Amino acid sequence: MAVRIFSDVFAQALGNLVLAVAAWDGVFVFGSVAREWARIADHSRFRSIFEDKGAMQQHLTRVPIAIVTAEDVTLAGLAAIPVA
Repeated sequence: MAVRIFSDVFAQALGNLVLAVAAWDGVFVFGSVAREWARIADHSRFRSIFEDKGAMQQHLTRVPIAIVTAEDVTLAGLAAIPVA
């Protein structure tokens, strides 16, 4: 029950954020909580709630969502920054 409630709220919030910042090219979700959530979540329900935004639904159906499963992704990003 808790996972379902979390997923529903997460989907609604993520959909709102995509609309707020026009993130049409996609969303990357990462971290240990995201990895574990992705293992047990109802992905089709999540996607349905994410896209349920009335007139904007057609736009949200084209927005990809990716779960980054790599460990230490923050350190990999920092390592790619050139040092002057």
